[in-house]
Amino acid sequence: MRDIKSVTHADAQVKVKECLRLFERFAQSKQCASILSEQGVEFGKSPHRVKAYKLDAGNLLMGKDAEGKAITHDIECCGRDIDRRVQCPMYE
Repeated sequence: MRDIKSVTHADAQVKVKECLRLFERFAQSKQCASILSEQGVEFGKSPHRVKAYKLDAGNLLMGKDAEGKAITHDIECCGRDIDRRVQCPMYE
């Protein structure tokens, strides 16, 4: 599990390095290089910068706790825990 977490939860710089390594492997493979050339595909050495806005993810309404109070899940602060949280009883 620790190995999976190191890939899925890596920071942006680690992911960029992984992509660059993959692009290098494509270039080193004669078959891949040929296909990429035929299709006119080229990979840059750095990611493109885009102007963007981050939208508020909001909350999920999950169900009721033992006291009848609504259970919510804050996606923004706890997004990685969502797979566990959605397994609790939900509203019908």
